[in-house]
Parts: sequence; C-alpha cells; structure tokens
Amino acid sequence: MSKIGNPSQTHQFRPINLCSIIYKTISKILVNRLRPLLNKIVSPVQSAFVPGRAIYDNILIIHEIMHKFKILKGKTAWVALKLDMEKAYDRLELDFIQACLQ
Repeated sequence: MSKIGNPSQTHQFRPINLCSIIYKTISKILVNRLRPLLNKIVSPVQSAFVPGRAIYDNILIIHEIMHKFKILKGKTAWVALKLDMEKAYDRLELDFIQACLQ
C-alpha cells in the first residue's frame, strides 16, 4: 500500500509488518498438533470449544435432571446448585481457591 497516489520510489510505500504472520503461523502449528489430543486433555464435562461437543448438551442434561427431581418421590432429598463461576472467582482470593482445589 502506498503513502501517496502514484509512488515512484520505495520509501513512498508503507512497510509490511511480518510479526503477525509469525505469530499466526506458530499458533496454527500448535492448534493442529493439539487438536487430536483435546479429548484426552479437556475434561469430559467441559463442553465448549471442543470439536464434537456442544454447550447446549449441558442445557439438555439440566432439563432432564430437573424433570427427574420433580417426579421423584420418597424420603431422599435432592438439591441442585447453580453457580456463576465468573462472579465467584472475582470475589474469592486465589490462595483460597487453590487450597480448596488441593
């Protein structure tokens, strides 16, 4: 792309930035190598961003669970919790979260 209408010398052209090309190439190589391993690396309960899994599957599972809760009769008590993890992580300290996970 040129800086002026009809460039006649090289300094009248804009330089091309090759940094993004190197980054895109490296990230593409990493993605292609990791793609076959995603099903082993990512937990089966993680449903987004993995080929063959859809986040809508979780919605269907929750509907089935809630339906089962409604039709269950007996002395067994059931509870379902809905957690907003984004807000939870904003309000908890990292040290506390790590201690709980260990």
